Amino acid sequence: MRRAEDRNRIVAFDRYKPSLFVTTLFVLSLSLLDAALTLTLLSQGAEELNPVMRYYLNQGPQIFLLVKYGLTALSVLIIILGSEALTTRYRLCSGILPLFAAIFSGVVMWEFYLLLS
Repeated sequence: MRRAEDRNRIVAFDRYKPSLFVTTLFVLSLSLLDAALTLTLLSQGAEELNPVMRYYLNQGPQIFLLVKYGLTALSVLIIILGSEALTTRYRLCSGILPLFAAIFSGVVMWEFYLLLS
């Protein structure tokens, strides 16, 4: 619960929980691992099914990595900055970022499965 005078402060400059920092690093790391595993799978004959990422793959692996990481980082930033407003105004759960981490974990585990098959 925030104090009355704190409600007028810019939320983006508040202090966040250490768990949020850890979760953010985990998601960003998973994004890079996902990109590396995708490139590895593609070199072994796999096909990228996402048309947006396929376009950037055709531009080159560096562009693909930059766009993939950039989109993930932007999404995480939006989630972090918007989580306080969503939680206080609309009483939504602030578990969006952990859900994001769980989904990325599933994708990475699937890619490891494909590599080991």
